[in-house]
Amino acid sequence: MNGEGKKILAVLCSLCLLMGTFYALTNTAYAKRYSLKINELSSKKITLVVGKKKNIRIKKPMMIKGVTWKIQNKKIVSVKKTGKYKAVITAKKEGTTKLTAKLKVDPRVSGSYTRTAVIKVKKKKSVTATAAPSAVPSTVPSEEPSEEVSPLPSGTETEQEL
Repeated sequence: MNGEGKKILAVLCSLCLLMGTFYALTNTAYAKRYSLKINELSSKKITLVVGKKKNIRIKKPMMIKGVTWKIQNKKIVSVKKTGKYKAVITAKKEGTTKLTAKLKVDPRVSGSYTRTAVIKVKKKKSVTATAAPSAVPSTVPSEEPSEEVSPLPSGTETEQEL
């Protein structure tokens, strides 16, 4: 082999090494290991009151094409997609259910990915009306004995003195 053939062989070997490196970056094991740390839900445990809403999203989406949101019990909570990686959940009824986000991953990554969150919905706290003190004095006599008050102004004769 002459010098030119050795150079071509060296370039081809270099390209093979580079291609192997790029393949390792898109390898399933690599993607699974790092996507678990990146593609998480913003909340894993959510507590809501009936009638309230909460935004939920995928944190740091990587190698994801989109998300499909599903609720285990639609009578308790409803979910509405608001963006590529975001949704709004609305509490309807008291109870506990599970939210599942199925991630549509890049075709270079094999497998399917799901993320789940537990949603607990509580009842609204009922507001009870308390009796406010009235400005009008009560006419109910008190049970404690009080000093007798004379109807005559002070400094005037009493009945005994008359």
